[in-house]
Amino acid sequence: MLKVMLIDDEPWVLIHLERLVDWETLGFKLCGSFQSCATALEEMQKEPPDILFLDISMPETSGLDFLRKLHSTGLFPHTVVLTGFAEFEYAQDALRLGVVDYLLKPLSEAKLRALLEELKKKGRPTHSTEGNHLHYKLKQMLAYLDEHFSEKLSVQSLADQFSVSATYCSKLFSKELGKSFSQYLLDLRMTCAKELLMGTDTALKDIVERCGYSDYFHFHKVFSKYAGITPAKYRQQYREAGNSASGEAAP
Repeated sequence: MLKVMLIDDEPWVLIHLERLVDWETLGFKLCGSFQSCATALEEMQKEPPDILFLDISMPETSGLDFLRKLHSTGLFPHTVVLTGFAEFEYAQDALRLGVVDYLLKPLSEAKLRALLEELKKKGRPTHSTEGNHLHYKLKQMLAYLDEHFSEKLSVQSLADQFSVSATYCSKLFSKELGKSFSQYLLDLRMTCAKELLMGTDTALKDIVERCGYSDYFHFHKVFSKYAGITPAKYRQQYREAGNSASGEAAP
């Protein structure tokens, strides 16, 4: 049987979940219900669950912060986030942490049964190998950078976001990607700039901001060095190439 743990600070939610379905008949074993993340973590390290139902808003810590801490210990249960309407948008951020799904409270029996069938197909999760841990941590960081590359970022700010050291963060990029954090961030920003220059009429000053730069002249210098051509000429050449191709295709 797949082992299931429940964490929610509201006792009625735990009771409702425990009684909503016949867990054992469906092939699952409830191995604990907790109102405290700290207490739950202690128990999880003794007996890791296969599936975790986790409230996104706990009194001592957010569900997502707890999930990050859990992953740092090498535990990666299939996680389902429990949320109210007030945190619904926030719950979507949980998908970037690799959660299986999020459920609105109060849960319906039909929704829970359907989800449990999906979880049964996934089988047991793989816990705690160093390789899996590194891969998962890097995946989290890359997803974050994809969303926030236009903001002011550094190795330290990224490390702080994921509760690791800046040294660990730098080594992770170097080991897993073969490039530094700075180079990866530069690639993201320059790819965005090229796409905007080629595919839109967005003004250069707006492209500068959308790519994470506050100074046009600095952006101009960085882009010219990266692409071997100025932003304006890059856009001009792309349009001339497009017009030429259109002319050749005309009858």
